[in-house]
Amino acid sequence: MGFSWRDWSTTLIPGSLFAFGALRTLPPVDAIRSYLFLVTWLTPYIYFFNLSNQITGVDEDKINKPDRPIPSGKVTLAGAQRRWVAALSAFVGVAAYEPALMPATICWILTIAFLILTPGGDHWFGKNNVAMATGTWALLQASWVAIAPTTPKVEVYIYAVSAWAGLITHIQDLRDLKGDIAVGRYTLPIAFGDRGSRIIISFVFIPMAVYVLHLAGIMRLAPVTLSVLHVILMYRVLRMGGPRYDHKTYMFYTYIFCLILAFTATEGMDLKVLGGLIGALDFGGMKVSNGSDNISVEVFDVDRSVRVIELRLNSWRLASERPFWEVFICREGVGQRGKAWAKRLDAEARSGDGGKKRGHWMIGQTHQARALLDWGTRNQADVRRLRSQSLTYPSTANPWNPPRAIFGTEENMRSASARRWPSREPRTATRTRHASHSRITSQ
Repeated sequence: MGFSWRDWSTTLIPGSLFAFGALRTLPPVDAIRSYLFLVTWLTPYIYFFNLSNQITGVDEDKINKPDRPIPSGKVTLAGAQRRWVAALSAFVGVAAYEPALMPATICWILTIAFLILTPGGDHWFGKNNVAMATGTWALLQASWVAIAPTTPKVEVYIYAVSAWAGLITHIQDLRDLKGDIAVGRYTLPIAFGDRGSRIIISFVFIPMAVYVLHLAGIMRLAPVTLSVLHVILMYRVLRMGGPRYDHKTYMFYTYIFCLILAFTATEGMDLKVLGGLIGALDFGGMKVSNGSDNISVEVFDVDRSVRVIELRLNSWRLASERPFWEVFICREGVGQRGKAWAKRLDAEARSGDGGKKRGHWMIGQTHQARALLDWGTRNQADVRRLRSQSLTYPSTANPWNPPRAIFGTEENMRSASARRWPSREPRTATRTRHASHSRITSQ
């Protein structure tokens, strides 16, 4: 703990906050299990970095941070090296267990190697603009994919916050000037002087970082709060209050970092109806994974094949009408049948009205789903009513009926299907529990 407690506000806490965006729709038991697994990756993430940094930076720590374990004599250099081997083994082992974490793991190991083994790691640009950006990307990417697949919006947030961190992390070097000079490190305060570096950080890097957040759509989540916090940060950087004051300024920067991730993770939490609907349906064989603007639901067929259905926010209507959630089928089918209905669905989506009918094929067969998912008019009473109704599902025996979830009554499904497929009589099925997946039995 002595090696890493200083960095919780830049690793464990922000990683946990960002992961909340993926965790928040999971059932409590699954959420706890997924988060504990993430902690098994975050812990060696920071421990491996700090051990690598402190084993190779003893001379600097004797000046800047003499209370650290090695310069204070609490841990021997040989003992720290043994811990380094254990931390690296655990770090790689967790990634080997969950391959989705491997890209972030490799990125972090290469980042640390760059910082410690190359001259670029001692230069202000390589140390912060490059390494801190890639390290933040690894942290946020892993924090999300350990829980659920990323979405395009989540990816944008990850890259934007990583760039933001790479631009502003120069603040940490303001407090370490003496130690960096002693070890020959070429940080921004050494390159441009103490006052010059503060001017560059305040009037170049911080405005650039804010602009990156603006481009990614993060500033709109809390424009006044984030703007005021960055102005305060600029003031603290320019004040020149000494090393202790600069350390508090750096900690203030880490708190802004955590707050930004909290804003991105809680975006859209007012959509309580959507979360209640998913929880109330209680599918037998289903896995739910959440993104910032969609929820993917994997429903297991009688033949154990997987059909993926997405609920996506219809964002193109935000400017003119109340937004609502539409039901889409993912393009990835199962076998030749899947390719056939995916192709047909694409053809219909592209036809007519300048492409504005995209997705309406599914909406045409899920009128009640659309109404229930319109958070402007519905509430939990509708969810309870929906749960009391029968859930119908098209039979997989009919190749012309693409796999889809139908919410509501059989009559609605038949009338909607007849309008779209007049030459085919839709077949329905009832859902029954069987082992760990849902069975489909023809009626």
